[in-house]
Amino acid sequence: MYLEASGYYNLKARIISPYITATNGEYCVDFYYHMYGDYMGTMNIGVRYDYNTYPVWQKWGDQGNMWRRMRLTARVSGYGTYNLYIEGEVGRSHTSDMAIDNLVVYQGAC
Repeated sequence: MYLEASGYYNLKARIISPYITATNGEYCVDFYYHMYGDYMGTMNIGVRYDYNTYPVWQKWGDQGNMWRRMRLTARVSGYGTYNLYIEGEVGRSHTSDMAIDNLVVYQGAC
């Protein structure tokens, strides 16, 4: 996912996964992200369940001109269907593009 900042200052974009059926346990969310530029915005990752959102990870500001890997362990209690969401909020400059790539979710801790 790529979020273009030019002309879209303070705009939010969100991508939501298909439903994930989960049971008690841990799930690994493994991905790469790129956040480089002046006035960089915010990237959020979370879980959506029963129309409520639960933040899991947040990063803001310039992270350097490189791809960075992030591995998160999300704990799920109970049984149900969930969605994973990724949200980007553009900063105050045309140089605050951000991207996420190679997203994989699998059962078990990272």
